Amino acid sequence: MAKVAQQTQQHNPWIDRYVAEVGRMLPAAQRADVEMEMRSLIEEEAEARSSLGGDPVDSSAKDEVVLEVLRAFGRPQEVAARYGAQQYLIGPALYPTFMTVLRIVLAVMVGVTLLGLALAIGVDQTQPGIAETLAGLLSSLVQGGGMVVLVFALIERLNRAALEKAFAAGEWDPRSLPEVEDRARVKVGETVTGIAFTVVALLVLNFYLDRLGFYIVPGEGVRHFAIFSPAFRRYVPFLTVWWGLDLVLNVVLLARGRWVVWLRWADLAIQGIGVAVLLWILTGPALAAWEPLEPAFRVTLGIMLIATLFDAGKHVYSLLVHRSGRSGSAPTLTVA
Repeated sequence: MAKVAQQTQQHNPWIDRYVAEVGRMLPAAQRADVEMEMRSLIEEEAEARSSLGGDPVDSSAKDEVVLEVLRAFGRPQEVAARYGAQQYLIGPALYPTFMTVLRIVLAVMVGVTLLGLALAIGVDQTQPGIAETLAGLLSSLVQGGGMVVLVFALIERLNRAALEKAFAAGEWDPRSLPEVEDRARVKVGETVTGIAFTVVALLVLNFYLDRLGFYIVPGEGVRHFAIFSPAFRRYVPFLTVWWGLDLVLNVVLLARGRWVVWLRWADLAIQGIGVAVLLWILTGPALAAWEPLEPAFRVTLGIMLIATLFDAGKHVYSLLVHRSGRSGSAPTLTVA
């Protein structure tokens, strides 16, 4: 009996998947409490069923017991609804699809806005202020996001019965649950790629900045010329500090293999330096030695700024979740 109890204390991957899938459909403020209660209830039920035979069970038999318990608990969408997911404007049946569509639409809106900005600068040869540019981008994101919310809210309200019937039809198999993403684990391929690009960027910035432009003269070979204006050189030391610190952080991450709180704070500080440097460059004098290239440079910096802010936002969210811990109370879940 003691051995069985000890086994059930270990995290079971099927329980992890189930709890994560339900939690994904719940409000963030409620998620931690619900996941903790669900995990406890499922483990207790699995332990009780494993103990009926009197003998300890092996890992494969234990998995079958857990899967049987999960079938009894029901589909993740149904469980999320019992816990109050219906408080969402978009219900659990549509919420995952809604988030996917929303991300795509917002990404497209950012691309279209930046492309329009580049074309406007290229045609009118004027440089709008950074505040005006960000205000226009924010307005586009609000409009695009609002339309997606409105469409999915109408689908939810007009087809709720059909959606509930579709999810209730047929037998649900817990083995169809997606794997749980470990957000704290460092993605090795992505990190190594980032290190490689940063090293190349630092080398180009400090040693080859005046040799990026080139043309070929028949009989004389390659001629190089600067594509950045002399004013851009003032930013080189600050970009070097930003990218150098980012390089060191990525090396430390690769060695540790996981994100921890102090590393997130460090990365947040580094991204803060990056945002300040990018804003300084965007509000400064012309960057291109050749005027037609100026719109492309400005748009590229705008994309870098948005990416940096997005990365910083992810760390702020992770730190807030870590600090908030578990609060509030959740309703009791019962086995069907």
